Amino acid sequence: MLFREVAGTGYWGAGLLAIMCGLTVAARRSAGAQSLLILLIAIPAVCAFGADAGFDYFVAARQFVWVVPALAILATGAIERNIRTGLMLTVLLGVVCLWQNVRFYTTPREDWQLAARALAEEVRRGACLVVVPADQAMLYELFEPQLRPGDCETPHVVLANTPYSNSELRAATVAGLAARGYRPQSQVLVGKSEIVSFRHRQ
Repeated sequence: MLFREVAGTGYWGAGLLAIMCGLTVAARRSAGAQSLLILLIAIPAVCAFGADAGFDYFVAARQFVWVVPALAILATGAIERNIRTGLMLTVLLGVVCLWQNVRFYTTPREDWQLAARALAEEVRRGACLVVVPADQAMLYELFEPQLRPGDCETPHVVLANTPYSNSELRAATVAGLAARGYRPQSQVLVGKSEIVSFRHRQ
């Protein structure tokens, strides 16, 4: 997982990169240069893991970005070992990298501001706001400070399921609203936040 995150190419790209590095090491050419590259990869990784353990910090891919140049140089050594195989792997890696870039820039992402505007419009119409999970309501409040969840006793409730909520929390919240007589009226996805409007059954 960490190798995939550092490479930024997904599992397929990380696998191709690992194969290319493995072919270079197996060829055992320019042993001194290879040893230096391996040390440039191993030492930052060991130091980062040691620092994380010592300071009780979470492991993040950004801590290992320093190994990317050494990985790239080591991977290109596969071309020297076998030109045809090395070039084929390089072309495949290039295609995977291009595909990952296209996916990265075209995949819809969270838009908290857009979702906050949609929620603010519902609140202005008299809706009471419920956010799941509740501790992420601040992400909407950052853009629309009036958005504060509360104890809902109004006929209209708007539920905001954040992109990081899970199905259990959603189901429990909907069940709680249903038990109080609320029924879903509409549902829309805004900025990857699921906004559901509920009305109280009179």
